[in-house]
Amino acid sequence: MNVRKKTVLLTFVLFAIALIIIVAVSQTIILSGFENLEKADTVTQVGRANDALNREVSGLDTLVLNNAAWDDTYKFIQNNNTAYIIDNVNDQTFIAANLTFEVFINSLGQMVFEKTFPAHNISANMLYNEIWTQFPTDSNLWNLQNTDNFTTGIININGSLFILASRPILTNNYAGPVKGVLIMGRELSTYMLTSLEEQTHLQIQITALNQKDAPPNSNQLNLVKVKVENNSVVVGSQVLDDINGNPCSVMNVYLQRNIYQQGMGTVNTFTLMIIVSFLSFAGTSLFVLDKALLSRIFNVTKSVQEVTRKDNIGSRVTVKNSKWASKNDEISVLLLNINHMLDKIEEITCRLNKSERFSAIGQLAVMVAHDLRNPLQGINIAADFLSREDQSNLEKKKRMLDLIKLDVRYCDKIINDLLDYSREPKINPKKTGIRSIIEAALSHLKVPENIHVNNLAIDDPKINVDSLMIQRVFENLIKNAIDAMPSGGALAIKTEPIKNNMHISIEDTGVGIPDDAMQKLFTPLYTTKAKGMGFGLPICKRIIEAHKGIINVKSVLGKGTKFTIELPF
Repeated sequence: MNVRKKTVLLTFVLFAIALIIIVAVSQTIILSGFENLEKADTVTQVGRANDALNREVSGLDTLVLNNAAWDDTYKFIQNNNTAYIIDNVNDQTFIAANLTFEVFINSLGQMVFEKTFPAHNISANMLYNEIWTQFPTDSNLWNLQNTDNFTTGIININGSLFILASRPILTNNYAGPVKGVLIMGRELSTYMLTSLEEQTHLQIQITALNQKDAPPNSNQLNLVKVKVENNSVVVGSQVLDDINGNPCSVMNVYLQRNIYQQGMGTVNTFTLMIIVSFLSFAGTSLFVLDKALLSRIFNVTKSVQEVTRKDNIGSRVTVKNSKWASKNDEISVLLLNINHMLDKIEEITCRLNKSERFSAIGQLAVMVAHDLRNPLQGINIAADFLSREDQSNLEKKKRMLDLIKLDVRYCDKIINDLLDYSREPKINPKKTGIRSIIEAALSHLKVPENIHVNNLAIDDPKINVDSLMIQRVFENLIKNAIDAMPSGGALAIKTEPIKNNMHISIEDTGVGIPDDAMQKLFTPLYTTKAKGMGFGLPICKRIIEAHKGIINVKSVLGKGTKFTIELPF
């Protein structure tokens, strides 16, 4: 059996035994007990929420009692005087008491007065009809014959849930005879649920219950159903009955699974103990494995890593001999093959490096020779002309000397570009206004009359840059933009401070840049112009990056090009 199979088999057997013990014990014994505790706590919390709702109903009942057992109400139900309504059944009263509706019914079962506030999705007639059709004339809701009779609970009106209370209308001293019934109701709104949540510190939801969802067995009406939503939330649900004793709504209480999380913590602790025990038990076996197998694998890995870290293509892995090693086993063969592979890689790399150097030198030589040939030919022609021309022709002599100077300057520029790109830019930053740098760059360039320059740059806020280097960048970009508009056009220069950077854009309406050229735009020795070596934009990029900035370009063929520079303040 080879090394890999021995390691896999031994590790699998040992960890499989430990895993079976951990899963069986933790899931069956420990975690199930915490789940039972969680269920019991959920039932308790639903009971607390139910108690809070009952307190709301009890508070409403107290309010109804105080208004029903009152001489003014006792007189109103008999004479229906308007003054009582104006003083006691107005919007301010409803807002203060958080009421949704109030109904006065006389002893004959006739509605004397009703008011709803706010209207929402129920009208006065709908309210009266719904209550009237849901309860027969002998219902306890308004058929309260004795002074101590009352009705409280929940009612579903047109799909909306309300808590309500009804009390017989009596005198101040709770004496009869009963002249009618006062009914008040509050909508189970978001406001009321928020109040319940603040009282209980629970997340509570109460929704209307469809008849098809009602429990088939009346014994299930007050049972609490516990459902796990996910690893973080458990929901306790209880069906609530209405004032007729029929199921009408469901109360859901959402709880964080703190008990379950404690159980998981206990299971994890127990699992850790099992792992520690397993490690102690397996120590002897692992010692043998380490000597025979694992230590050799470790040494191989370490040796390969050292070769990887060293920046030396001639490094090789070390082959160690020991009494545990065999020349023909997989590890020994692997080491020999790795060294053989490294020998091949070194040989191929040397050939590639030599080939790339020759290619780069050849490419550079061709471009330098091409760019220097033209000015040197011009110098040669001018010198030959001066040697043969009559010295009295001063105008031609001056023109030839100017041509020599121009070509010498061009040769000098080629050399300087090569030197600039080969050196790291050294910047001397100072706080400078960006507009003044752009104006200086424009002053060094000759802009054709058929090109309109719109300089919208601003000087504030000032940025910390080497003004001469940034001016060189602007000169290069503006010159490229001018060259891209041989038939004229518009050049727009804008600046905008955004967060901690100054954004400078230089946009032309020229011929644009092809997609294949966009990929090589900042590559040295790449140019689309007849003259030049392609160092302009690469040097610009290095200058911007030396200032911790960014340069980007967007171009549409036939419409123009936009360079954007971001420089930190």
